[in-house]
Amino acid sequence: MERRWRLSGLTVHYEIWKDCLQDYKAGIVSARSDYFSKMINDSQRREEKQLRIIPLGKTGCGKSETGNTILNGKFFKAKCEPISVTKISASQTATVHGRSITYINTPGVFDTSLSDEELEKEIIISFIRCSPGPHAFLIILKVETYTAHEIEIVRKIRSLFGEGVLKYAVVLFTHGDNLDEDQTIEQFVSKNSELQQLVDKCGGPCHVIDNKYWNNKKKGYRSNKVQIKNLLSTISKMVEKNEGYRECYSNEMLQALGKYNEVRIQQLREELKGRSTEKIRAEAEEKTYRWAKSSQSHRGATEWLRAFLGSVYPCFGKHCSSVDQDYTPMLLKNE
Repeated sequence: MERRWRLSGLTVHYEIWKDCLQDYKAGIVSARSDYFSKMINDSQRREEKQLRIIPLGKTGCGKSETGNTILNGKFFKAKCEPISVTKISASQTATVHGRSITYINTPGVFDTSLSDEELEKEIIISFIRCSPGPHAFLIILKVETYTAHEIEIVRKIRSLFGEGVLKYAVVLFTHGDNLDEDQTIEQFVSKNSELQQLVDKCGGPCHVIDNKYWNNKKKGYRSNKVQIKNLLSTISKMVEKNEGYRECYSNEMLQALGKYNEVRIQQLREELKGRSTEKIRAEAEEKTYRWAKSSQSHRGATEWLRAFLGSVYPCFGKHCSSVDQDYTPMLLKNE
């Protein structure tokens, strides 16, 4: 009788222990589920705070200085010279107003010191660096007379990137101190119908900064701090209008470039142990560019660039539908 009671007691204790173990395991599963859910949510929130920007404009319009002003630091070399200071694409990331901003600096659209092939290479590399694509383009113009040359600059941008580029673009004027006293940039734009038409077609209102005279002013219209905050607000609204931060100016070609570059970086990290991250990234970008170029060898120089940028077969984000089926498989297959 006493033995049965002891066995019964052991059974009771075993059942209690088993229930506790199940509760413990359930708690671990629940905790893991909560942990991974939190990781996903945190990742999504970080993604929503990230902003990738590519400036476009002629040589000397102030793209490098504008990058320094937006990121609030001395990241890009900027000099007052008749030739382009920026010969190769460069990117920098900084936190501005609680948001991670990546600014991918590019050579001038009409940089005569670069050959067409060199310019095309830097444009492609700039897109590799902001894979899967930029959230916004800044069409940078000076506060000055809007001449036939500026009109041709904008025409070339639209020709290379397609009409869809304006949906992702904001016009930003530099040299704001050239405005008349009490004149706003909107009033300046309204005096030229073609300039007004360009601004109206873009994804948001235009803005103005002065990289020389407005840096130390904290308040008022002629303050870079105020203007940059307004610019980023405009870009954020434009991004939301374009279906959110996970949607950007992209297509299957550009996404394939990004994936190929990621694979190359992983391979080179194994092959080139001890090399700096910057050198590995630069070599991966070079190999990715060569791979992209070889996959488009049947096209002319400008035509293949347009194919990648979407002006021949435009497709943005998840709305891709009309990609050239003849060369897409070639691009996506292994070397």
